[in-house]
Amino acid sequence: MTRTEQIEYNKARRVIGVILLYVGFLVLGTSWLTAIEKFLLTTFGFYYLLKTCAVYLDTEPLTRQFRRSPTTFLFFFFLWPGMNCKALSTNRQQVSYEKNKGNLYSGILGIIAGLIFTFLLSVAQPGVYLLSWLGFIPFILIFHFGLSKLLFYFSQVLGMRTKNPFPNPFSASSVADFWSRRWNLPFVEMNRCIFIPLCKIYISSSTLIFFVIFIVSGVLHEFAISYPVSAGYGKPLLYFVLQAIFAFMNKGKAFAPKLEPFLSILIVVMPLPLLFHDQFRMKFIVGFYELLFSI
Repeated sequence: MTRTEQIEYNKARRVIGVILLYVGFLVLGTSWLTAIEKFLLTTFGFYYLLKTCAVYLDTEPLTRQFRRSPTTFLFFFFLWPGMNCKALSTNRQQVSYEKNKGNLYSGILGIIAGLIFTFLLSVAQPGVYLLSWLGFIPFILIFHFGLSKLLFYFSQVLGMRTKNPFPNPFSASSVADFWSRRWNLPFVEMNRCIFIPLCKIYISSSTLIFFVIFIVSGVLHEFAISYPVSAGYGKPLLYFVLQAIFAFMNKGKAFAPKLEPFLSILIVVMPLPLLFHDQFRMKFIVGFYELLFSI
């Protein structure tokens, strides 16, 4: 083993140790927290922990990244959802104001649309089961297609080498394309910057790594979805195992080329009751709106 490989191996061991330590803390030390408190602790806790790991594993020293542009680094670390430190590259990309302005407008429209839909839900007062599903729409509009577009706009203003976090998800050419190039690219970056390099140290098979990455995604979603409500364990993991199987079967070839965008979305959407199981929707989503509507 070369010196460089030894350094990478030692870094990987430390990162794995820190992640396992945090998992142990969540499992053993947070039973007294409410569902919302657990959700915030897992999502934000894991996010900043993994962002720190991504910076630590990057080949460029942290001090150099910070000195190059403190404002850009702080934006990247605390606000930008992506984890690819190459976004801080000195080769700043030049984006036309007119082209980037569309991200600003679409982000604002996404947030407004989400707020309007929330208001309509408060007026319509749908049944509990219907609310448990419709209640996701404002979150998607505000965060996935609103706030993420605004952050993308500001990242471009700062000259960062970033990508739109949700680039045309309904145009996916396959299930693999949806999960790797169309949906939640910051999560994809996390896998590429942290978990895939860690897997390569211990696993030689690219096929096995492919499935392990989906399993890791399932475990992280277990902490974000099942753990806060202390129920439904195993369902989010099963969802991502199914997605891994379909993505692997669909990798590099289309089932039906003309229908592929429709079929890809169908495969992603149909098992969603496994990912967002009844226990989470009823206790967290419905609970959130009941609290919101009571204000």
